[in-house]
Amino acid sequence: MISARKLKEKFEDNPMVVAVTNEATLGFALNSTNEIVFLLSGTISDLRVTVNKLLDKGKLVFVHIDMISGMSSSPAVVEYIGDIFDKKIGIITTKPALVKKAISENIRVIHRAFMVDSKSKNIFLDNITQNFTPDAVEIMPAMVHSVIREVRDKLPKMTIIAGGLVTDKKEIYEIINSGADAISTSSVKLLQD
Repeated sequence: MISARKLKEKFEDNPMVVAVTNEATLGFALNSTNEIVFLLSGTISDLRVTVNKLLDKGKLVFVHIDMISGMSSSPAVVEYIGDIFDKKIGIITTKPALVKKAISENIRVIHRAFMVDSKSKNIFLDNITQNFTPDAVEIMPAMVHSVIREVRDKLPKMTIIAGGLVTDKKEIYEIINSGADAISTSSVKLLQD
């Protein structure tokens, strides 16, 4: 398992993260030089094959367990992922209970949060500062620069990934300049540029 420090360096060195949402983005991920992959689709029955293909290509893989068909929001899912992949991959989740379970199981975890209003932002920050510390956070949508700056100010050592609604390179630079370490996208066009 990669150390927390090495994980942060990996995101800083690889600021464009391939978000796999279909066969086309999976094919791109398998053949690209992008080293980090977020698996955001699939089923529990094809998970092992898909993840092993990515691992065989040397990718650092995070599975969004909330989005894999057939997985529940039970903490047992975190144990299952840890067991079948021998803790070689990490998870992404929006659920605080699953973040805590991953931390207790020594599995790398990214807490994904949707910043839809001030209340959601404050609950998110309270959880991170008072209840648990994931390896990284992913802030959605990526275009909330002021929130990214605030999270960076409150969590200066946290790896911050921004995702969602990024449409061009200019936005990528703005997001990185606002304090994000990396951007996740399923846009092959942005990943290739």
